[in-house]
Amino acid sequence: MSDVVGLALEDDRLEGVVVRRRLGRSRVLGTFTLDLNDEPGPTLRARLRELGSRARYAHVAIPRRRSVVKAIELPAVAGVDLPRMVAFELERHLPFAPADAVYDFQVLVASSRQPVRVLLEAGERRLYDRIRQILRDAGLVPRMMDVGIHAVARLVGGRRRGDGRVVVRVSAGEAELAATLSGRVVASRAVPLPPATADPAGRGRTLAAEITRTLEGLSPEQRDTIDEITVVGTDVAHLDWREPPLQTELPLPPGISTVEDGRLPALAVALARPRRGAYPANLVPAEARPRPFPWRVAATAALAVLTLLLAG
Repeated sequence: MSDVVGLALEDDRLEGVVVRRRLGRSRVLGTFTLDLNDEPGPTLRARLRELGSRARYAHVAIPRRRSVVKAIELPAVAGVDLPRMVAFELERHLPFAPADAVYDFQVLVASSRQPVRVLLEAGERRLYDRIRQILRDAGLVPRMMDVGIHAVARLVGGRRRGDGRVVVRVSAGEAELAATLSGRVVASRAVPLPPATADPAGRGRTLAAEITRTLEGLSPEQRDTIDEITVVGTDVAHLDWREPPLQTELPLPPGISTVEDGRLPALAVALARPRRGAYPANLVPAEARPRPFPWRVAATAALAVLTLLLAG
């Protein structure tokens, strides 16, 4: 049994979801909201104690508007150190100094015959430092930090080759959009929306226009894979939309109960699992990430000890 704390950073609060994993199944243990201006670290520790959670690690979601996400092209050079090449390119693509950034990337296209295309994801280090201090005060270690809408899109995006989807999360004043292909985020954006009470029709038109812009920003090949658009959140306006089909319910894994829309990013990062030993994108600096337990080494050592005991 293990617990993971998912936290979603908002303007003045943290939305939290605790997920308990046992025997390959996950369930929501509890949810909460923390005021960032009222000692969130000690309050988080107390909430976890109330829930009976002994979680050690936290996964954190940050808003799309607090991040930089860009698809960039790099020259295809055999034997090149790709992480080093991406680091060299940071100054060209970030509005803040590379030394003040936390970042990661995911390869989108890699071929010896064309430039390497990667999706760069970055945030300000001071944002990470603030989150790390809150978690330290709560007795937790940050294991993963990602853009919230990316985590939500990966949660519902199909992983079969060729599956494409656009996920839209609507809040009071903005919409976050992310497109996935085969479970990988290929594009995302955040846009302001008119207030629902003041101009509901304008809100619907703006949202429809932004979905269209997101689709038009994809390559023709990527656009052809999009077979569904999922729109969730608060005050979702009526959309005059035809194709691809529009869904308003977020499919969740079996056994996972529905949470409030504002906590979806926290739930998504809490449920995030590494693929081939690594998360698709992780803004926690490499030197600060917890090292996985070396199960293979431990198993080899145990087998060697058992062999010696049997031989004796």
